Amino acid sequence: TSDTTLPAILAANESFLYTVHDAGLPWWATIIASTLLLRSTMTLPIAIYQQRSLGKMINLAPIIQSWAETFKTQLAKESSAKGWNYQRYQSELQKQYRKKVNSIYAHYGCSRWKIVVLPWIQIPLFVSMSLTLRHITAFPLPWFGKTTNVPADGMLDGGLAWFVDLTATDSTMILPILIGAGNLINVEV
Repeated sequence: TSDTTLPAILAANESFLYTVHDAGLPWWATIIASTLLLRSTMTLPIAIYQQRSLGKMINLAPIIQSWAETFKTQLAKESSAKGWNYQRYQSELQKQYRKKVNSIYAHYGCSRWKIVVLPWIQIPLFVSMSLTLRHITAFPLPWFGKTTNVPADGMLDGGLAWFVDLTATDSTMILPILIGAGNLINVEV
């Protein structure tokens, strides 16, 4: 169970993992099921929302490009009439361009911040769940040291195939390579 020195988020993650495990799953299946559950309920909806926003932005690109060309000509005439130098023209062009693009994106519901929200959810979730698994296996946590001396019941024999002991490091390096390859494929897709 959770140690009182753990931060609240790690204790909540640990409680979640124990709840899934107590449903009758072995630890290897608990880890996989928890990953699928968290990704499908937390990161998948955000990823879908992000892709829709990106699609809208791509569809708006011709409108924005057309507007930008017209706007450059219009501002060039205005800057010439007002006697602006090139730096002032460029500065004003950039300022008004950003303002107009943000206005168009806001009107169609695809603000730029929506494109970068997924990593702000996914990275902390991954790190906190990794630290929680380290704690459950009695592996020292960065910044906290060894917070428990005994792995959770079933961790020593709750694995699968060649990795029965989930507290042992993988001497074959097969799992780290598969995880790295899986993450690379995920990012590329």
